[in-house]
Amino acid sequence: MLQQLDVAIAIVVVLLGVSLFVTILTQMISSLLNLRGSHLRAGLVTLLKTADPGLEAHADAIVARVVTHPLLSDSAFSQQSPFKAKDWVEKRMPALAGHWRCASAVRPNELKAILRELVAAGANSSEPWHAALATALGKDPDRLLGRARVTLDELKKGLTPAAAARLQSSIDSAVSSISGVDARIDEWFDAAMNRVSQRFTLNVRVWTAGIAVAVAILMHFDAIDLYNKVAADKSVRDSLVSMAGAVRTQAEQDLSNKQTRTIDDLSTEARELRSKLAVAQFQLDVPTWPEHVRRFGATGWGAGIVGILIGAALLSLGSPFWFHALKGLTSLKTTVASAIDQEKQSAAPAPAAGPSTAARV
Repeated sequence: MLQQLDVAIAIVVVLLGVSLFVTILTQMISSLLNLRGSHLRAGLVTLLKTADPGLEAHADAIVARVVTHPLLSDSAFSQQSPFKAKDWVEKRMPALAGHWRCASAVRPNELKAILRELVAAGANSSEPWHAALATALGKDPDRLLGRARVTLDELKKGLTPAAAARLQSSIDSAVSSISGVDARIDEWFDAAMNRVSQRFTLNVRVWTAGIAVAVAILMHFDAIDLYNKVAADKSVRDSLVSMAGAVRTQAEQDLSNKQTRTIDDLSTEARELRSKLAVAQFQLDVPTWPEHVRRFGATGWGAGIVGILIGAALLSLGSPFWFHALKGLTSLKTTVASAIDQEKQSAAPAPAAGPSTAARV
């Protein structure tokens, strides 16, 4: 029983290690393409269109100015960034630089403040979106209600008291139903950001699955061959089992870290993970084409392709899945080992009683 658990733990250690490598690559691509910023930009466009239909034609241009605002963008490619290579990259890779320039987070008060600043800035008065945004921000219900009451006072002079009361009620109801952009941003902001988070998560999962397939193919990650090696070679199995704690600790740190990490940090983590698996006799590298052919020859092309497909499917489950699987298996092994020890102790024969001695009178 313990041997089967060791086989399972060893395989899960490898799957968790390679899945962490896939996660690191996914985070690198997410940072490189600024997927979070791109989804935030799309969500803010939808939010502005919902807040005021009059902004629909200009929402993209307005949001582009918002997410690249120097006080909001945390990118080295923001307008006021001292990053020296910014101009060089923007000239040669404008699309990529545009993604990098987008902010990755915004608060509702920051959004409203920047919108008002865009309207107040004189340099923006010639922009096509300026008039529409100024009109949207000028829809203040209290101001409109005040103007309506002034006009109403003039109209009521020529009406009967009953007609004047009905007119007053109608105007109050109509004007009070108008909500400005500020109020509608507050109303819809949380829902819009929830949709942004969901779309970002789905996009990352798609990237994870795609990278898992690529890693399985490039690394020749044959799940069937892995099982055969671990089951047959006790030294490899024991080495991987001994690494379970270290790999589990790194996985726990990576999965609990919610902060955005730089490319250098992710590269360092990848090197550390590769070193840990190398100690356990598992090389996290890309074999050459002759080595691919040799491995296919050893396992058979059909079995090798099936094994790689199974490996890709297992890796696509993600590092959180394999982290919890390893956690459960190690706990199960401890429980089973304890039960076996207790069973052995209970089954052991009782020690023979010593020879009785006659009592002396």
